[in-house]
Amino acid sequence: LERVADQATKFLAVRDLTPAVSEAVRQGRIEPGFFSELSYFYQEIRQPCARTACSEHTVIDGFWSFHYRENRGAAWSLLAGANDSIRIPFFLITTVIAIGFIVHYFRRVPSSKKALLAALTLIFAGALGNLIDRAYLGYVIDFIHWYVGDYSWPTFNVADSAISVGAVLLVLDVVFSKDKVPAKEMKRAEST
Repeated sequence: LERVADQATKFLAVRDLTPAVSEAVRQGRIEPGFFSELSYFYQEIRQPCARTACSEHTVIDGFWSFHYRENRGAAWSLLAGANDSIRIPFFLITTVIAIGFIVHYFRRVPSSKKALLAALTLIFAGALGNLIDRAYLGYVIDFIHWYVGDYSWPTFNVADSAISVGAVLLVLDVVFSKDKVPAKEMKRAEST
C-alpha cells in the first residue's frame, strides 16, 4: 500500500507541480485523462523542470510547501554530484542488498514483534519505492518541503517518510524491547 501511495504521489507531483503533463495534453501528444497521463508519466517524462522552472505551491505559509525536485543522491542528496556511471549502479546495488537483508531479517522475526515487523515493512516499502524511481529515472522524485524561517528540511517524498518512520520504530523496538535475547540463545536459535 505504501509503495502504491509513493508512486501515486510522485505521479501527482509531476502532473500538478511541473508543466510536463499539461504541455503534452495542450500539444495533443496525449489525451487528457488519468490513464493516458499516468502512461505518459512512466514512459516519457524525464526531468520535467529542465527547460521550465517549476513553481512552489504553499500548503501552510512559513512551514510547508510542495516543490518538485530530482534527488540524484541518497538522503540529503549525498553523492548527488557523482558520475552517473558510478552513482546509479551503486545506489541500485546497495538498495537491492538492503532489501534482501530486510526480507531475510523479516522472515526470522517472531510474529509477536509487531513494532519490529511494522518497522521492517515500512523501510522495505520505502526502499522499494525509491528503487523504482532510480531504476527507470536515475533519480528520486521528491516534492514535500518543510521549513521554518531560514531553516529548511531537505525535500522528501512518501517513501522517505516510510523509511524514517520505520527507522524510528526500529530504534524504539531495540531500546524498549522487553524480550531481549542473550547472544548465546540467539545463536542457538539461528543454528536450529
